[in-house]
Amino acid sequence: MTVPDTSIPLRARAGIATGNVVVGDLSGERSHQSAAISGTAPNRAARLQDLAEPGQLAIDDKTRELLNSSFEVEDLGIHQLKGLSPDVQVWRVGEEITVDSRFDAMSGRAGIKPLVGRKGDYQLIRDRWDHAVSGEGQVILLTGEAGIGKSRMIRQLEEDIRNEAKTVLRYQCSQYLSNAALHPFAANLERAAGLIAVTTRHRNSTSSRASCARPQGNPIRPQPFWGRC
Repeated sequence: MTVPDTSIPLRARAGIATGNVVVGDLSGERSHQSAAISGTAPNRAARLQDLAEPGQLAIDDKTRELLNSSFEVEDLGIHQLKGLSPDVQVWRVGEEITVDSRFDAMSGRAGIKPLVGRKGDYQLIRDRWDHAVSGEGQVILLTGEAGIGKSRMIRQLEEDIRNEAKTVLRYQCSQYLSNAALHPFAANLERAAGLIAVTTRHRNSTSSRASCARPQGNPIRPQPFWGRC
């Protein structure tokens, strides 16, 4: 991207800080501002933006914790930000890390916690898998509010059957990609073919044909598979 009517490259920089803010209308004798944001987080974000180089995104330590293992980050050290205290640990955000599961990305730094209080639910899932292995087709629909442990139960099953013959298919949807047609399937193919998101359409097509033509292991044999969305 360049500045209009010139060859000068246009490179933006940004800062992101995490914290509590107050949003509301501010009125004064000479001015009125609707939906104004006040708090230390916006000020900290502005100072982080000053530290970022063109083309960079700088974040604070609280934002880094929210990223978990979703992005590569570079330690930029501890900085004293003008008008703010205490000093702030600053990170530069790099490339997005490609992972098979959002659950793995979000639990990367803290590690996976033990499965607690789901013995009955998990046993039902395990029984359905045993039926599938014996030749009885099974489908499980696992629903519930975010954060109650759905992904943790699925991960437990994956660990328990890791030595069994199976094919795992994982498709993940996102509300932010609702306008991207068949995104879960496209993302799965990209991971399988070793593609990256910034490749051109021509390179994607070429790599996909090469991946489809390349023999992969033993001939396909019927076996149970575990799919998740």
